[in-house]
Amino acid sequence: MRFEMDLGKLATHKNAEEGVWFEPVVFGYATGVEFRVLGADSDVVRKQAQVSLNEIRALTQPQQERINFVERNREAVVVRVLEIRGKEGKPVILDGAEVENTAAGYRKIFIACPEIQDAVKAFSDKRANFLPEEKETSNEQSDASSSSITHTASDEGKKDK
Repeated sequence: MRFEMDLGKLATHKNAEEGVWFEPVVFGYATGVEFRVLGADSDVVRKQAQVSLNEIRALTQPQQERINFVERNREAVVVRVLEIRGKEGKPVILDGAEVENTAAGYRKIFIACPEIQDAVKAFSDKRANFLPEEKETSNEQSDASSSSITHTASDEGKKDK
């Protein structure tokens, strides 16, 4: 008897490149915001990591000691977000104002809610979240956050934005 498996069922790179939709749940609350997140294996994320590393290596020791790693880590997560959307077509609101669907908007969210930044990074880092088929995830983030169902970017063509 011969066992065969189509390894395409395990191929995560395409979805890592296109991004998948993810709604962070933090402190037990659904955020009502979905992020289209690139996987850690995507070319964009890997290139950003290499550029950041090269920048740090080019600095002198005293310059390296002045690096703001909180901001640098935030930017490493911002680059992983392709877009955001409110659930059910609602706008994304932060402190009474609509959040722009731009890197500046994602930055505002992450500064105000670092738990969301951590959830997005953890989701991006977990390759199983980028499997080709839509599936429920059992994200191993922290006790404070978890994920909901993921959707591939190609599923987006079937839904309204």
